[in-house]
Amino acid sequence: MAPSEIGPASRAHRVPTRMIWPFARPALCGVVFLSVVTTAWLAPAAEKPSAQPGPSGAASSVPWSFQPLQKIEPPADPSGWSVDPVDSFIQEKLRAHNLQPAGPAEKRTLIRRATFDLTGLPPTPEEVEAFLADSSPDAWSKVVDRLLASPRYGEHWGRHWLDVVRYADTGGF
Repeated sequence: MAPSEIGPASRAHRVPTRMIWPFARPALCGVVFLSVVTTAWLAPAAEKPSAQPGPSGAASSVPWSFQPLQKIEPPADPSGWSVDPVDSFIQEKLRAHNLQPAGPAEKRTLIRRATFDLTGLPPTPEEVEAFLADSSPDAWSKVVDRLLASPRYGEHWGRHWLDVVRYADTGGF
């Protein structure tokens, strides 16, 4: 059958090329989509915001990141939980939300957390027993130093960075 014999009914279901333009060309489809999304995303940011109060409370047209640093005194911690000035700020927020800090972890829990965090692997039973038997005040420092010097530490974090740069050692997959 020739196209002229099909009749006007089949022409009614055809979509003109100009209506499907970006989708008919996949390479341009991504460009058009990216252009529309980027424009919609950046348009609100392009508007000049009104002067907002800065850290000192006064209205300022200078963004907070360009204002000079100011020394802030950490809040007082009557509980004595804070070891570091950062802890004082955390304690203040915990009190504001009626929360209590977690208690100190046991040595077995500490070595498991550190080993998983730094190497991605569980500690061996020998490592756990050695840490539990070490009663010196710098036992924790020794464990952390040993883990940081371990090749497993480099392998673990190297894998994360290879993921970041999208490295893949495959042949065409």
